[in-house]
Formats: sequence, C-alpha cells, structure tokens
Amino acid sequence: MTTVTSRPACQQGRSLRRLSMALAAMILTGCRGQPPQPPKVKPPAGTITVTDQQGHTLTLAHLPERIISIAPSNTELLFALGLGHHLIAVTSDCNYPPEAAAKEKIGDFKPSIERIAALAPDLVVAVRDLQPDTIRKLSEATMPVLVLDPYTWDRLYQATEILGQATGAAAAARKLVAEMKAQREQVLAKTKGLRDDQRPKVFVEISNQPLMAAGPGTFVDELIKDAGGRNVAAGAKVEWAQFSPEAVVQADPDFILTTIEGDAQNVKKRAGWQSVSAVRKGQVYELDPDLLLRPGPRLLQGLQRTFALLHPELAEAGHR
Repeated sequence: MTTVTSRPACQQGRSLRRLSMALAAMILTGCRGQPPQPPKVKPPAGTITVTDQQGHTLTLAHLPERIISIAPSNTELLFALGLGHHLIAVTSDCNYPPEAAAKEKIGDFKPSIERIAALAPDLVVAVRDLQPDTIRKLSEATMPVLVLDPYTWDRLYQATEILGQATGAAAAARKLVAEMKAQREQVLAKTKGLRDDQRPKVFVEISNQPLMAAGPGTFVDELIKDAGGRNVAAGAKVEWAQFSPEAVVQADPDFILTTIEGDAQNVKKRAGWQSVSAVRKGQVYELDPDLLLRPGPRLLQGLQRTFALLHPELAEAGHR
C-alpha cells in the first residue's frame, strides 16, 4: 500500500464532482422519503462574530440575507437549517435537496470569483480542503467567507453549529445536531459491544484510478467503525490512502463498498480478486457516494445503510 497527502481534492473535489455530477441524487436505498421541511428563519438584527473551522474570526454587520454556497455539503446544511430562502447561488455540483437546482450556478467546485462578486453576497460558505485557492481569492477580494472543515462526526457537529451562529439559525443548528447524534447513537447502541472477530473487514473504494480508500481520521473511517466493521485502511499513515490491487487482495476484506457507479461488476472481475472474501461471498455493494463522502446530515443515512449491510441480523432485530 502507498499513501498520498491527507484529505486531498480527489476526495472532496474530484470525488464530490464525480459523485455529484455523475452519480445522480443522494437518496439512500430504502430511505427515499424526503425529510420534513424546517421552518424558515427570520434573521434578527445585530452584528455577528464567529470563528470558523479554519480558525479565522469573521464579523458580519448583520445576519446574512444573501448567501452563496460553494460546496454541496454546505448547501445541504443551509437547507437543513431552513435557510434555503437566503441562498442565492450554489455550484453545479449542488444536487440536493431538489430545490438547489433552481438556484443560480456560479461554477463547479472551483467557482467563478467574478460571478460570486457580481452577486454581492453577505456570506460565502466554503470547505477548507476542497477550495483553498478559492478561499484565498475570495478573502483577497474582501468578501465575507465562512470556512467549514467537517471531516469527522465531531467536526460536522461543530460545522453545523458554526453555520447556525453565523446565520441566525443557532436554535435550528442545535436541534439538527441533536438529531444527528441521536440517529448515530441508535446504531452505536447495537455495535458497541461487538468483538473484533464479529466485525467484518471493510474496504471502501472511493476511487479506482488510482485505487484509493479512506484511512484514519476521516468520517468514512468513523462510519465503518460505528456500523460495526473494521476499516481495511485504518492502518494507513494518511487520511486518504492509495492502495495497490495486491494490497487489497492481501487484506482480504469481507465487504467491498464502492462509491463509483457501475463499479461493483468491475470489482468482481478484477484479476486475482476472485479469491477475496467479499467477492467470493457476493458482498460487493455500490453505495451512493453522497451518503458516504459528503459531510452533511445525510451521512446518517449512509451509516444506517452500511450497518444494515454489515449486520443485517442486528438491523432486523431493531425493527421487530
């Protein structure tokens, strides 16, 4: 196994672009109901000061009424907080909720600074590792930028509350965080007591050219552990690790979860992989990448789906 730099653009950038543009809607199999629409937030008056996840302090003269999201995860969070009516533009990768399609587009994960400036936003919400150059250019243009960096569950909770503070939706953010924690705890309650030999080995394929998986310190790694599995890439030295096909065969995962559309059949046909337990047992599954790689509220759907795949007996018991 070889390694690459931590949390690269290939995960949030290339993967977000690929998963958002090529892999359609982010609706988990068996969980296709639309979430209830939160009430709209009426922003009060007053100066707002907040420290973002890049450590920068942002001061706004008033609560933002014209917001631009330049990352799909931020778009989902804004809508979940009831702020969709303040969202004036998004990227072409922002495909959820469906209402995002009606918003003006300012480019992909590398948006047009000129188009953003022309819209005169009160707030631009960015993702640190996805858009460092864009963040720098926006800051140089003295536009108000709030930088989020939700690469673990705790960071996602924090990002949600920071966004709520900056937009006057603090109460809605606290409620959303409480809901996310409660949904996660429902799964943890069933998997915390599992022994190592009861936790199947899982390889999550986030890219096939090159072959890559999520390592330690990522929400994908946490999700696999929470779902009652052992992440094959947990021992990597970086957060997003490149694997050789031979390393996967040697690791012999019990499950292979791919985030690439149409990839499951390719996995089964790879030379030498027919001996891998996941292939032999027919436990190769395609999962909607937006439910595993997009750090937003719907990660909980990804967690529930993964748990149901790894431990169907425990998942079924919870419905009896």
